[in-house]
Amino acid sequence: MIGAIIIVGLIVLLGWCFEIDPIKRPIPGLVAMNPMTAFGLILLGLASWLIFYIKRVHTLWVAKVLILVLTMLAFWRILGEFFDVNPQIDKIFFKEQLRVDDLNNLSSRMGPNTAFLFLLSGIVIFLPQSIRLSKLLQFMAMVIMGFSLYSIFGYLFNVKEFIGVLSLIPMAIHTALCFFVFALAVFFQTSDKGFMKEITSPYEGGRVGRILLPIAIITPLSLGYFWLEVLDKNSFSMEYGIVLMIVSITVILVGLIWFIISSLNRESKLEKHAVRQIKEAHNLLYSSIESLKDIMIFSIDTEYNLLNFNSAFKEATDGIYGVDITVNKNLLEYMTKEDRKKAKQNIDRALGGENHSKTEVYGGSITFETKYNPIKNDDQEVIGVTVLSSDISERRRAEEKLKQTADRLLLATRGSKIGIWDYDILNKKLILDDRMLELYGISKNTYKGDFETWINGLHPDDMERIDLEMQMAINGEKELDTEFRILWPDESIRYIRSLALVQRDESGNAYRMIGTNWDITDIRTAESTLKTFHKAIAEIKDYAIILLDTKGNIQNWNKGAETIKGYTESEILGENWQKFYTKEDRDQDKPKKLIETAKRNGQVQDDGWRVRKNGEKFWASANITSIHDDRGRLTGFSNVIWDLTERRKMEQLKMDIVQLKSKDMEQLVYITSHDLKEPLLTIKNYIQLLIDEYHDLMNADVRHLTKSILNASTRMEALILGLLDYSRLSKPKELKMLDCNEVLDSVKADLNSLIESKHAVIIDKNLPKLKAYPLELKLLFQNLIHNAIKFSREDATPELAISAEKIVGGWQFKFEDNGIGIAEKDFELVFTIFRKAHKRDEYEGTGIGLAHVKKIIEIHNGSIWVESKINKGTTFYFTILTEFI
Repeated sequence: MIGAIIIVGLIVLLGWCFEIDPIKRPIPGLVAMNPMTAFGLILLGLASWLIFYIKRVHTLWVAKVLILVLTMLAFWRILGEFFDVNPQIDKIFFKEQLRVDDLNNLSSRMGPNTAFLFLLSGIVIFLPQSIRLSKLLQFMAMVIMGFSLYSIFGYLFNVKEFIGVLSLIPMAIHTALCFFVFALAVFFQTSDKGFMKEITSPYEGGRVGRILLPIAIITPLSLGYFWLEVLDKNSFSMEYGIVLMIVSITVILVGLIWFIISSLNRESKLEKHAVRQIKEAHNLLYSSIESLKDIMIFSIDTEYNLLNFNSAFKEATDGIYGVDITVNKNLLEYMTKEDRKKAKQNIDRALGGENHSKTEVYGGSITFETKYNPIKNDDQEVIGVTVLSSDISERRRAEEKLKQTADRLLLATRGSKIGIWDYDILNKKLILDDRMLELYGISKNTYKGDFETWINGLHPDDMERIDLEMQMAINGEKELDTEFRILWPDESIRYIRSLALVQRDESGNAYRMIGTNWDITDIRTAESTLKTFHKAIAEIKDYAIILLDTKGNIQNWNKGAETIKGYTESEILGENWQKFYTKEDRDQDKPKKLIETAKRNGQVQDDGWRVRKNGEKFWASANITSIHDDRGRLTGFSNVIWDLTERRKMEQLKMDIVQLKSKDMEQLVYITSHDLKEPLLTIKNYIQLLIDEYHDLMNADVRHLTKSILNASTRMEALILGLLDYSRLSKPKELKMLDCNEVLDSVKADLNSLIESKHAVIIDKNLPKLKAYPLELKLLFQNLIHNAIKFSREDATPELAISAEKIVGGWQFKFEDNGIGIAEKDFELVFTIFRKAHKRDEYEGTGIGLAHVKKIIEIHNGSIWVESKINKGTTFYFTILTEFI
């Protein structure tokens, strides 16, 4: 319809352009459609099409612009009518054509009624099509339709009076038809709202309206036109024509009324029959609902008011809340605060149109299984909720008890890897569960369920015995409690433990055997391995391996223990292990303290003197480890002992040699450094004297040479002093228990000015207490921290992270910085005395610092290594192993 309006406007504009008069003026001599009217119809059609059919956000703005232009043109035309101003915009484009019409006294201007209808149409389109404004929109559409029908009827019946009025408010026939079509389009777009909702409703009034309205329009129109034609061609009087028309309309209306009455009566009968059926169904449903004593049924409206309920619901609410419920009362008022919240949430979901179920506890302890179903009217609007609820508390308790039993059984079978089998003795059919099939390596698809297949899967050496034991169990001679081996399809052997019960009929005849199997291969393998292990331990001669109970009494004794300790197994079993320690250690309660430490930490390492059976002392290294059962309970200790007497003698000899060499080296270094220092000092003094006395007489080259000699002498002096300090590190010292956190604080205080000048950040964590040489440990920390700050990048703040972790025999430290890094080829070079990884003119130093670090770590029985990437940073790792010194 909207498309027709656009097409008419376009055709009329073309008629004006090409001066086709029948298009402009369908009825010769009467009003033509003004070109601005045609343009307005195009704007009206496009805007209607965008709003009614496209309905997109960006197109709505286009439509509003079109309407704004249309209403401005219409308003300008109406304003000109009242103030006697004729803007004559149409004469800009069609001046000659309009002048010809004026000369011929033909009307072709836009009338004020047309402008008014454009203005009214623009308002209709501009307003939102909401339910609240629907009646207003439809009323304005009725006004538009009334104006258009007025012109259409005038043209149709050729009313002279109408033509006289039309000369004042001209409207062309196709203009009136376009406005009529537009009004119909508005009615169709709002058919589910306002006045149109009554006509389009499925009820009786709507059906009657849809019949009467077209007849009310078509009947007078067609009859009037018909009788006017008859009167025009015959010499009947006007009164005769009016009477004929009245009679015709009366007959048609009477027939129409009879048809409507007949239709309504027929539908009324059907409705009464349906009502009777509904009533019968309602009574049947109500009696059925009332008969359901275990199901509570009730309905509520959108305000939570009770519409109806059965006696089961009434009794339940009385029992839970102690109230007597009534219809039209709010359901939530009867409930406790906690129950009200749950019920409201579930009802609101149903009021939102959702069918759902919920299992919840009401009244504190009663579990209800409830279904919520929305009630909808003919328009599919939710008007209430029907609720069906059942008390499932007893069922839940029974289900929970059954579930717990089943879960316990399932956990027992799964945790123990137990399979269950069921043997039909009479039919020789054997049913195996999935776990049984796994135990036997059988596929569910290939197992046929016969007893012979199972018996043939046994190890050949066990077949006859197991068959006999099963027959004895069936005969009641003994219960089936046995072990046997089976052969898997891959010919591997598995060990199975089996228990079974026999079920008998009233006569005592066995008809069924139910049993369990579980795989004990791991147990048998472990037992075999343990025997082999015990035998292997017993045969070991180089180590003493002793098992102690929780009090330190000896439970086991191998040949190594006999060789090292001197006692035979029969002499020592049951004795306490304290007899292996010296009197001094026993007086200090050392054996008991070691057991307590092993109990607390899991193990303890101890090196010291021990006593053999003959009273001879030997140096031993022992590892005491606590032993626990599957439940984590302490059952005893293992004590592994190495006789290190000869090794200790060799190490002592080596240490003596090292000390002797160190002493010789120290003496050599001292003599060398002393002899070197004296002439070096003389050279420095003479050079300094030359510089002071003859500076002004020297040329630039001489001054450069003397300064170079002085700098070289200074570096030589620093190297000699560093060498002397390096040699002194080998002197014997006393180990002390030190707190690394305190050592670090002392070093940071000494390097405070360097740290602050570089804005260095030092982060430490997990620093331990350990046995070490105090001065050397401080020197170790100082060298590494100084290097990290010294070799920092210019584009980054120096950062150093220090941490430590426990290892066997001591601690491993980590110093990680973000400095310039070290090339991989120089990893070993940096620890060599007087060797540097960086050029002397870039970074000052003698190259002794990291050599000192390595020496300090070596006297702590440790080692040092480095990881680094250029311009990424360097990480030094080192160990200190003084725990058992």
